[in-house]
Amino acid sequence: MNPRVFHKNTIEFITVSKEYVAFCEDLSPYEPQTVSSILHRLLPLIYLKTSLLPTFEAQEGLLEDVVSEEIYNLIAAGFEEKFGEMDLDCDIPEINSTNNEKNTAPLSEILADLYQDLKNVVTNYQSGDELIMESSLYICRQNFELFWGQRLPAALQTLHILNYMKGDWWNDLKPKKTKKIDDVDTSQWIIKQRQKDF
Repeated sequence: MNPRVFHKNTIEFITVSKEYVAFCEDLSPYEPQTVSSILHRLLPLIYLKTSLLPTFEAQEGLLEDVVSEEIYNLIAAGFEEKFGEMDLDCDIPEINSTNNEKNTAPLSEILADLYQDLKNVVTNYQSGDELIMESSLYICRQNFELFWGQRLPAALQTLHILNYMKGDWWNDLKPKKTKKIDDVDTSQWIIKQRQKDF
């Protein structure tokens, strides 16, 4: 039995990850304010439990991604629908930047990225194959260190704003405005001008 795979910190991480995954997969019973409140409490716990994971080793070619692009998009859309226009862009500092560059990503995208990684590790952990379990934990820990670990605090900052801002934003929630092809002004496009000539 691999002691790292069944370490107390690993079990606690998997437990919290399962809660997050289950929550993401069924947002329907929750009001936007409740979604924001649950995430505001759950994300710091995920960050803490991930940072406490032991060191793992990976075996090549054992893992398959569980989360398809379609599932990822459904999860992101679920959060986007709940937050509507309050699906704010989060400022994400670049770790390797020398001039304090920042990127932005919508809150729903960060939450879907986290879901993707945690769903993959939870599903692989449930396989019971210790090599698959350890490889999956290794990749998750690596993604935490290099990718979503720095995005999680940015999402938490946005959730803090949503949870503690004055007013009841969730009562007046409007859908997030997204550009549709019909909204794009094509009157100055060369092809449109040529079509008018004919």
